[in-house]
Amino acid sequence: MGILRASLIGFVLGLSFAAAGIHIANAQTYGSCHGGFPIRFLGHCFRVNKRPTQLKAWLSARADCESIFAASHLLTDMTQEIHDELATRFSDIDSFWLGLNDRGIEGEFYWGNPENTPLGTPTQWDPSSPNDAAKDCVAMTRASGYMWVPTDCSTRMAFICSQDVDECQDTPCNAHATCTNTDGSFTCTCKEGYTGDGFTCTERCGQTCGDNAECRNTGGSTYECTCNDGFEGDGINCTDHDECNDADGHVHCHEEHGTCVNYIGGFDCICKAGYARTNGGLDQCVDVDECQSDKFVIPCPGHSHCENTMGSFICECDEGHRFENLVCEEIDECAEGSHNCPSGSTCSNTDGSFNCTCGTQGYVVDGDSCVDEDECQQSPSPCHVNAACTNTDGSYTCACRDGFQGDGNTCTDINECAGSPCDALATCTNTVGSFQCVCGDGYQGDGMSCEDEDECLATPSPCPANTTCTNIEGSYSCQCKTGFTGTPGNCIDTDECAASPSPCQAPSTCINAPGTYTCACTAGYEYVDSTCKDVDECAAGTHNCHQNADCGNQVGTFSCTCRTGYVGDGRTCADEDECQRTPSPCSADRTCTNTDGSFTCTCRSGYRTDGNACTDIDECSGNPTPCHQQATCQNTQGSYTCSCNSPYEGNGTHCTNDPNTNCVIASNGVTICTCNSGFIGNGYICSDDDECAKTPYPCHQQATCTNTLGSYTCRCNNPYQGDGVQCTKQTISDDPNTNCITNANTGVTTCTCKPGFTGNGFICRDVNECAQTPTPCHLQATCTNTPGSYTCRCKSPYQGSGVRCTNDPNSNCVTNANGETTCTCRAGYSGDGYTCSDVNECAGSQQPCDTNADCTNTVGSYTCTCRAPYRGDGKTECVDASNSNCVVNSAGVEVCSCKAGFVGAGFRCTDVNECAETPRRCHLQASCANTPGSFQCTCNQGYQGDGIICNSDASVACTGDNLSKQRYQVVLDNVTLTQGLQDATSAEYRAKKTEIELLLEPSIRTTQHGSKVQSVVVKELKIVENEVVAVYDVCLENVNAVHGLDIQNELRAANSVDNTLGVNLQTVCFLESNSDNCPTSQSLKQTGESGLNNATALALGIALGALFLLLLIAIACWARNHKKSYGENKSVGSVHSAYASTYHHPQFLHTIKIVSMQYSFLDLAMGTLGCK
Repeated sequence: MGILRASLIGFVLGLSFAAAGIHIANAQTYGSCHGGFPIRFLGHCFRVNKRPTQLKAWLSARADCESIFAASHLLTDMTQEIHDELATRFSDIDSFWLGLNDRGIEGEFYWGNPENTPLGTPTQWDPSSPNDAAKDCVAMTRASGYMWVPTDCSTRMAFICSQDVDECQDTPCNAHATCTNTDGSFTCTCKEGYTGDGFTCTERCGQTCGDNAECRNTGGSTYECTCNDGFEGDGINCTDHDECNDADGHVHCHEEHGTCVNYIGGFDCICKAGYARTNGGLDQCVDVDECQSDKFVIPCPGHSHCENTMGSFICECDEGHRFENLVCEEIDECAEGSHNCPSGSTCSNTDGSFNCTCGTQGYVVDGDSCVDEDECQQSPSPCHVNAACTNTDGSYTCACRDGFQGDGNTCTDINECAGSPCDALATCTNTVGSFQCVCGDGYQGDGMSCEDEDECLATPSPCPANTTCTNIEGSYSCQCKTGFTGTPGNCIDTDECAASPSPCQAPSTCINAPGTYTCACTAGYEYVDSTCKDVDECAAGTHNCHQNADCGNQVGTFSCTCRTGYVGDGRTCADEDECQRTPSPCSADRTCTNTDGSFTCTCRSGYRTDGNACTDIDECSGNPTPCHQQATCQNTQGSYTCSCNSPYEGNGTHCTNDPNTNCVIASNGVTICTCNSGFIGNGYICSDDDECAKTPYPCHQQATCTNTLGSYTCRCNNPYQGDGVQCTKQTISDDPNTNCITNANTGVTTCTCKPGFTGNGFICRDVNECAQTPTPCHLQATCTNTPGSYTCRCKSPYQGSGVRCTNDPNSNCVTNANGETTCTCRAGYSGDGYTCSDVNECAGSQQPCDTNADCTNTVGSYTCTCRAPYRGDGKTECVDASNSNCVVNSAGVEVCSCKAGFVGAGFRCTDVNECAETPRRCHLQASCANTPGSFQCTCNQGYQGDGIICNSDASVACTGDNLSKQRYQVVLDNVTLTQGLQDATSAEYRAKKTEIELLLEPSIRTTQHGSKVQSVVVKELKIVENEVVAVYDVCLENVNAVHGLDIQNELRAANSVDNTLGVNLQTVCFLESNSDNCPTSQSLKQTGESGLNNATALALGIALGALFLLLLIAIACWARNHKKSYGENKSVGSVHSAYASTYHHPQFLHTIKIVSMQYSFLDLAMGTLGCK
């Protein structure tokens, strides 16, 4: 028997498990995956992105997944079953992202799904890959055995998008059950009035309800069949309720513009034509603006406009049109005579209007008459651009302006320079409409009259620094100033302070200056009558004492002392707050008020000034007394107290002996009186509250309410029983929300409602805590009542436990696995987690920034900024960056680089010692002196130049034995002749001159006469045929004009030189032999000249000719052999025919004929080459 029973139990359990298995299996078949998510398992759909072009950083991967569908997200791995399946299914991927991350708070991980689920259990962390601040995202990797590995979020890798399957789409539950989709599965719950597992639901009503009815709870454990909305009946037979003909006359639709249409189980409201329903409700019908609606074609004809009216619209013809034959026809005002053109003018009809044209040329219509037209106001003007227009009656005239000639319609420029209007020492330049006279070099004036220019008056001076300029006719000369020695261009200052003894006497210091020196008194002294005397800074007002300090003179200096009432070092004095002293400078009955440099004492409230003393005011002696008439007034020092006399009670200002009041003393000592429960009033006078007269009725509808003093009673009417608030006929409750206990001795059963429910113990109804005042939840939370309890959820964007909510952006709230929410302030803020305030890190005793940086508090943090000229992060270092240039690029990033003459990285720069570099920066005959960021070259004695180039005095003058100058010019393709480059005294000219010389001299020294070169000196920059050329002298030893041509040709053959000036060596020209035929860059481009000399060109021509001759011999040889191969069976004529039929190209035939004609000429050559 036992075996049989066990078998039966096993059979039943087996059926149960089988049924459950069917439902679980169904969970994998209900619902569907979108085509973009082709993989499905464990109630989820997956989309794999693993191709090289699909690899993304974590943020981009998450955004990609969330952009596909609203509920799709980056992969989650929250159960062991899911984890095992992921490791198996995607084992072909080296690594892929999970949604898990701690980007919000370091160490607090959340899943990046729509619910932002916190990390739960189980976890799959790789023990060999610890988490750190640089790795805020998590991936599964093959190397870890597909465990969780913290990874840098910027890493590009494969990722998988996941989407939960909504099984409820296929309606897997019973018709009387509600389907709820869950993550990876679903649940079925029978609706109210039904019981079962959701897949099978049976009515609790004990009978089958009608087609249009449901089994519903009607109170307690009672269930009845009730008709659905829109139907009426007993729940078994339900018929349609015609809402359009309600017996009570209720109108559901708009009374004037709506029509009610009934249908089975409901009704609808149709708005009349010209009206439409809004989202406000069925009874709302508003006018349709047909003229603006995009749902209608505007029904008005052309040349008309639409105007909306209530429920309709009207069409009105545009101006100049009238409504005829159902269209708006154009009115011909000219034909009808309805125009207003003036007499003598012509009317022309236009679409919707008309134009008036005056009969006389040069006149226009103005109102009701024809007036002269000012043609000169037209744009463009009727005259030439260089002519003046003059309006006349009915016409206009044109006259060329000064400097032009013609009839006014055509004006040409007059060349005034043809008549030589300028001074003999000036150059005339014709300009458009005028001319310009410019005096020659060394002369000045307006060009009409020129006189010698005193160049020495120019600013800046034409002479080098430390020289004196002397004007001469048409030029000037330079000599070293007094206090300098050397030659112009190399004047060296004489250091007078180096003399012994020093020219200055103590207490003064000798300071050398260019060309002179000064004796400077030391600090605290001034130069008076050739001696240094003490300065009284206090009397002179040159001290830097604070305005609230006294200055005291001392020998060579001074002192500052803050005055009484101020504190500081004398340079800075701040007001002293005497009221902060201990003890206070004022008596206890006075208030101390700080003032600038002092303080005042005034009597406190409750005291009056009595001479120099403060006397207490006796408030109780006033009439009327400040207290209640049933209270005793007690004077105190500076105040008073009120105490109600017994049996009265209250705060003394108000007293009562009403027995229905309740007075309590608050924590601050104030007495507060309120009416007792069941009474109403102001707390001092209270009357009985008749609860039985209130709405809603406080008792059960089957109970009688009796008002009592301060309360009321409810008694159930016979045969009902209960506490009067709840009355029922039942004796023992079967309400699941009651607890019934039967006394074993008396047999009496007592029923009470469970917590969260209220009633008489027989019928218990849920307490709606959310309707209580005050609400148990926060003001910014949603309270949801649940059977026997309630929940609080903060409204978006608020967060918290629901009992407390905050939208403080600096608060971080986290909900744990138990559903408990805790809020803490983010880093940089302090508070209770719900109210967070910024922490001023800069106000701390330990400054967080470098000593050379300024700390600036920011919201939630702080910044450190290095003071100029320092650079760095401000927190750990500030480096002196005065030797670097820092700029902000287009991306907003500051980029620093060392200034010229300094080396290093970014703003960390050190001086470069150019004098130690190889090769030398200075000339071999110059000394080098290193300076911060630069260097200085000075030519040795007997040499002159800028130190970069030093030439001997003899070579510069080129006046020695066997020395001669040769002048050349060369084109500078990349140089623009600015105003500065035309001034030989400007720094710009001197710099460009040196740059050109440095480029030319090495090139010249490479020629066959390079050893004879003594110096290269640029003499002039000028314009030749619209190109900038440099004219330069080469000083050579033992040369003649032939050597000059050699240098010219060798430089041209060199063709180019590596430079930024565009020095075009093909244009080098020896001016002593061919100054009138110098090549330019433009002429070389036009002629295609290669720059080859004659010998090279001849050799190249011979070579090309020989190659061409060999080509002809080869063609002829090929033709002869080809001819022989055909000649055995065909004539020569057939050979021509074959070629013609094959190529059909007359040019080729012509070539063959030419070759044939040349056979006799080439026979000898072909025989020589072995062509038979």
